[in-house]
Amino acid sequence: MLQRLSPDGKYVACEMTTGDHFCTFAILFDINSEASVVAKTYCEVLRLLKEDLDEVLANHRYLCR
Repeated sequence: MLQRLSPDGKYVACEMTTGDHFCTFAILFDINSEASVVAKTYCEVLRLLKEDLDEVLANHRYLCR
């Protein structure tokens, strides 16, 4: 489980579990975004770069509908 913290780090904004994601708008609209998270249990966190997402979408146009 991850806890996403408020921008000031003073409280938990949400708790995240398997399959949850954050900063979605940042990657879709190519804007800067920061998030502070704390792992409460063992987690595997993956990072998707904008360039990689663009390549996947270019090769699989049906995903853009």
